[in-house]
Amino acid sequence: MELFACLHAPGNLPLAVECARGFSLYIEENPPDTVIFDVRGLESLYGPPERLAREIERRIGVPASLAIAANPDAAMHAAHGIRGVTVIAPGREAEVLAPLPVNLLAGSSETAELLHLWGIRTFGEFAKLPPLGVAARIGDEGVHLQRLARGDGYRQLRPIVDPLEFGEELELEDPVEL
Repeated sequence: MELFACLHAPGNLPLAVECARGFSLYIEENPPDTVIFDVRGLESLYGPPERLAREIERRIGVPASLAIAANPDAAMHAAHGIRGVTVIAPGREAEVLAPLPVNLLAGSSETAELLHLWGIRTFGEFAKLPPLGVAARIGDEGVHLQRLARGDGYRQLRPIVDPLEFGEELELEDPVEL
């Protein structure tokens, strides 16, 4: 089962990245203050996701919002919109994300204005709209944003790639004396 954690630590991105490195090799930075990381398989070390969340919260050491979910987008939206620690059980993404303000979806300004004119203020209200109507009126962007509002993320992480470092080393048979 896939499982992702998201730390939203305003003004503390380096600390969030450092904390995430303690749990995963697959870390995605979302500047200015968010990291998402893959935490699947850690159940054998930390137990259920709730205990893992408490351990991550303990290690970050600064005020941060933390969310754990089955996909990176649901974890990110929950961490941005819900203070404290949130663990979303698989299949409950739409229910947990429903009260969040629709502006967290980060769509185009035209789409945001259109949703505002329609009176759509939350993820839940947007998720309830008929998908064919959204596709006809907003297009591909609307379909994508509605999928995110339902918590149906499907993307993979874009992990940080550490730069390659090359070094040169020479091993001599006998020590060199001055």
